Amino acid sequence: NSGITELRFMKDNRRLFSAGMDRTIRRWKLEAAGAATLMQTVEAHDGFVFGLDLSPDETHLASAGWDNVVKVWKTADLELVWRRPE
Repeated sequence: NSGITELRFMKDNRRLFSAGMDRTIRRWKLEAAGAATLMQTVEAHDGFVFGLDLSPDETHLASAGWDNVVKVWKTADLELVWRRPE
């Protein structure tokens, strides 16, 4: 299963995060011509990822998974910085 479950655009409309049924979060760079370049993929959860949200300052991305875990990632490099339950 590789369907997309959630999308979050950053305010500059040049960066995008996608979540999927394949348990991943992907970081994309959007080009002027409408093309997207995949910058990074992380295995985010043990079940599909069904929710994404950006912090107000866009430095962090929260994800929720079918595994009943919430995680927070740095938007710059998708480094995991927080999770509950641990």
